[in-house]
Amino acid sequence: MQPCNCPSTGCANCSSDNTPSFWSALASAASALGTAAGVISALLTFAKLIIAGTLTIGVGIILAGVAAVLVVLGVIITRGVDSCTQGGDDRVNFCIAGVVNSVSPSFNSASDQIFPFSATQNEIDVVSKSKYWNIIQKSNAFVWCNTDIVQNSDTDNSEIIRVYFYTPAVCNAVIGAAVGAAVVGAAAVVVVAVAAGIIGVGCATFFGCLLALIIAAIIVAVAALLGAFAGGQIAKAASGSTSGTSAGNVGSIAAGDLITCTGPLQIRGDDNGANVFWWCNSFSLSGTISTPAPFRYCDVDSQFPMDGC
Repeated sequence: MQPCNCPSTGCANCSSDNTPSFWSALASAASALGTAAGVISALLTFAKLIIAGTLTIGVGIILAGVAAVLVVLGVIITRGVDSCTQGGDDRVNFCIAGVVNSVSPSFNSASDQIFPFSATQNEIDVVSKSKYWNIIQKSNAFVWCNTDIVQNSDTDNSEIIRVYFYTPAVCNAVIGAAVGAAVVGAAAVVVVAVAAGIIGVGCATFFGCLLALIIAAIIVAVAALLGAFAGGQIAKAASGSTSGTSAGNVGSIAAGDLITCTGPLQIRGDDNGANVFWWCNSFSLSGTISTPAPFRYCDVDSQFPMDGC
C-alpha cells in the first residue's frame, strides 16, 4: 500500500526548514560575544589596576581565574534553566495523536558526551492527525512540516508537533556539571595562583599583565570544563537509563509508531516559536503505520481513526 496523495491543505503558516532562524542564530551569537566581551573587559580592568599599583599580579591572577569559573558556571546554569524548567503548574494539558516521524534521544551526540550539561530532553517529532492542527497552530505559533515530503501542488504539508519528555538524567547532568566546574575550577584558581607565586610571575607593561591574566583565565576555564565533564558524567550515570522520563521509558519508541501524547504546550524560541509538548506527561502506543515514510497526515487519519485522545 502506497502513501495516498493528500491535498495541499496542511501547514498553512509553517516551514520545512529545520535550521534556526536568522534572528535566533544572531541572538545566540550576540549572547556568546557578550559573555566573551565581559571577560575581556574585566581582564583589561585588572591589568590597568596592576599597572597602577592598585592590585598585585597575584591578586589579579586569582580574580581572572574566578571570572573564568563564573563564566563556565553561567553557561551551565543558563543551559540548565532552559532545559529543565517549564511554565506554571496551571497550564492546560492538550492531547495530540499521530505517527512518530523521528526520534532524538538525549545524549545522542559527541558534544553531549563531552559537555553533558548541553544535552536536550528526549524528543520525538510526530506527524499529527489533521483534527489536531488547530492545537498545533494555537496562538498563531510557528508550525513545523514534514521535511521528507516535497512541497508542491501534488503533495501535502503535513504538520508536525515536537514532543519533549522530562528526562532526569539530563537535569542531573546539569547539576553534576555545575558542581564539578565549581569544585575543580576553584582548585585550579588556587593551583595557578600558587604556581604563579612560586615561579615569580611579574609584569612590567600593560600587555604583559594582560597576557598573564589571559593565560591564567584559560587554564582555569579548561580545568572548570574538565570538572563539568566529570561531574556531569557521574551524575548522568547515577541517574540510570537516559531513556527514563517522567512519562515512562521512551527507549522503545520508534519512527512509524502510532502514538498519543498528553501534556502542556509551550511556545519555545529554540523551536522557532512553535508550540511543543514541554513536557509530555503521558503517552500510549497503538501499533505502527502500514505505509512507508514519508508519513502523511491522510495516511494517519485513515489508519488511526480511534486514538487515545
